[in-house]
Amino acid sequence: MKSFQIAQPVEKRTMMRLEFPCSLHAARAAGMELREFLAGQSVSAAELDAWELAAVEAANNAALYAPESRRGLALSIEASVSAKSVEVRITDHTDGFELPDSTELPDLESEGGRGLFLIRTLTDSIDYLRGRNGNILAMSKARDQAAKARPIPTVAELESELSLLTEELAASYESLSAIFSFTSTFSNAEDPLALVEPWMKELARVTSAAWYAFFVASPDGRTLTLASGSGPEIPAKIQVPSRGEPAPDGCAIGLAVWSRQDVWFDASMPLEPVMHFPDN
Repeated sequence: MKSFQIAQPVEKRTMMRLEFPCSLHAARAAGMELREFLAGQSVSAAELDAWELAAVEAANNAALYAPESRRGLALSIEASVSAKSVEVRITDHTDGFELPDSTELPDLESEGGRGLFLIRTLTDSIDYLRGRNGNILAMSKARDQAAKARPIPTVAELESELSLLTEELAASYESLSAIFSFTSTFSNAEDPLALVEPWMKELARVTSAAWYAFFVASPDGRTLTLASGSGPEIPAKIQVPSRGEPAPDGCAIGLAVWSRQDVWFDASMPLEPVMHFPDN
């Protein structure tokens, strides 16, 4: 008796490979090139954001943790795209690490682990292969099937969208990096409040904020004392009512603390009578 096997059709995949120097600047540029390649394969905008952020985070770690003796070795990104999935591999020359079965968001005091948590959140699966001549972080994610029904954008539309999303992603990534760096430094500082003003100025810069205010709550949570602010009319203290008392009238900061929710306001949606801050 003879046995037969039916050959399954091989899924068509489009691939790219990119080598880049072992540096943070080159890692960022490589992430943008990966995004451009994926955009050319009609990957959705949301997926482009996720893949660029995951790839840059992984490439940054590959550059940051490479021993001095191996910093001259090039890093690489390989991407493989089909109609159903995207796979990305990043090769590093670090000492490697043991990939845990699951990754939780680290405590604020922890100086590491956020990158792996972020990558795991943005992808469907990851694996880490350690080798003598380099290690490979393999990431995969199913494609957004709804994207197939969308019309294919023109090159000009893609370039415009890519430029806008890249700017937004860069600002978000820079903001997250500033926050993680501050929380780590803040928790270990002898005088944490001395760090508030320079950090708030940096955060205002990367988020293009018009003004900022940093208040410290009293132990009972009833009084907010201004630690740093960029406007002269920001109150030095704010009294916060208890949950059963009426909400403060017109004070966005006090209202946010009282309600435990974000309070949004701007020129088109004012909160009256609101504190007057500079418009630029």
